[in-house]
Amino acid sequence: WNCATLFGAAPRTHEQRRRHAAKVDRVVALAGRHDVVVLQEVHGNREDIGELSSRITRHSVFGSFCRDSGSGGVLIIISEELRGRFTSCRSEEVEKGRALLVTLEGGGLHPLAICCLHVVPEWGINYKRNFLDRVSGRSPKVGDACLVLGGDLNFPAVGEGRLNVFAGRASLSD
Repeated sequence: WNCATLFGAAPRTHEQRRRHAAKVDRVVALAGRHDVVVLQEVHGNREDIGELSSRITRHSVFGSFCRDSGSGGVLIIISEELRGRFTSCRSEEVEKGRALLVTLEGGGLHPLAICCLHVVPEWGINYKRNFLDRVSGRSPKVGDACLVLGGDLNFPAVGEGRLNVFAGRASLSD
């Protein structure tokens, strides 16, 4: 299973620039069709948010990147139409490059929290549980608040299949 990253290292060759442009075009197209897009394994840094924001002008782009741009990174993209229904919007890193929470509140609506996370497969089960507890602890607790959780949980059970969304095939290998 080969995972493609969104940003990663700065493209140097023509082929790398072409692939980078195609990935950004794909994200722009997704944002154009949806109110919320969550992405994991984006790699990169804060400057990449500026690139996306300049291409997706009717959306807000929030990101959290690992210290090393070669690993992790999560993004949440929210349409201005959805964001405009609420009077406040705040984002916070639950864990740098691994969990980002954006909360929309006010406007007479129930709070809406969107969390993008990427659990590291090598983390121990106790750390994974603690990580999810921290996400839960930072989400809104008021009445009928809604938490939308998107990401890569990496809690596979032995023999559990995995879906390669590009190829459209399931694999039972670990």
